[in-house]
Amino acid sequence: MLFCYIHNFIIFIAVFTSLMTRTITDQLFVGDKEDAINAVDKFDIIISLSHPPDESTKHYLIPDGPHRYDIFEKAVDCVINNLQKNKSVFVHCQAGISRSVSVCIAAHITYYNSNYENSYDICSHKTYHPSDELINSVKKYISH
Repeated sequence: MLFCYIHNFIIFIAVFTSLMTRTITDQLFVGDKEDAINAVDKFDIIISLSHPPDESTKHYLIPDGPHRYDIFEKAVDCVINNLQKNKSVFVHCQAGISRSVSVCIAAHITYYNSNYENSYDICSHKTYHPSDELINSVKKYISH
């Protein structure tokens, strides 16, 4: 019986935390596909890194792992361009853990003139860590 309660509590926590858009700054937000469903009326720009585009999103398909750098670069540029226009920007991928976080790290470093460590801490979470390939793209982006 105790196992059932613990199991249900763990499921509740997992569902609850996945439904929480994370605020990075007053203009920049990151989340997952579930957050994106509710984001349409809340943000000026929605950038999807994993789902087919619709009329309410800008779409940049970036796999979690090996990916094309030029698409990563375009996604980060889109975030920065919209931040410069004082737009609220919501970036999401499937889980809101790796792709969206890495794009936000690169944009945060560039737009807010931050350093890698600070931006990583601000954009990521204790349990959210971008893949090595995406971190390499972040480092490549900020080096140019």
